[in-house]
Amino acid sequence: MVKSMDEDNGRCAVILPQGVLFHGGADGKMRQKLIESDLLDCVITLASGVFYSTGVSACILYLNNHKPAAHKGKICLVNAETIYTAQRAQNIMTEDDVNRVFKLYTDYQDVTDYAKVMTLDEIKDKDYTLAVNTYIEKTKAETKDPAQVHTEFFAALEDVKVKEERMKQLLREGGYLND
Repeated sequence: MVKSMDEDNGRCAVILPQGVLFHGGADGKMRQKLIESDLLDCVITLASGVFYSTGVSACILYLNNHKPAAHKGKICLVNAETIYTAQRAQNIMTEDDVNRVFKLYTDYQDVTDYAKVMTLDEIKDKDYTLAVNTYIEKTKAETKDPAQVHTEFFAALEDVKVKEERMKQLLREGGYLND
């Protein structure tokens, strides 16, 4: 595909399983050459189930023979694994979802939980892995004092017991439950 791209303005988007982003062996060697060529402009990881009849998590590799000057020597990594619309039989990406992912790419900047722009040297330092979650900064999880969690749990448990008793009472009064 790289060879078939127009030398001046060639662009290409390839959809592959996410394993190509971090597997070693032949995959790792091809990934290293692709990174070093500076043709890879963006990597987008997608939620599993967006392609009909497969649960495989996919990714999009966006290649560009004429990267903008601001993108040279860099790759934008986008985590779109939470940007989808759940439906009964499969996950889909609506036009709004696609536009949201596209904006992450076109903004070409770091966004906590969603995007990270990496230099080729930074990726080289991580053995050429493109596993997006390796690089993207995550929102810090809120932590609670264990004593507070304990107190809240037992208060909620007591509340459930009271409501369960009330429900049984109403079922008895309605003739739906015999003790």
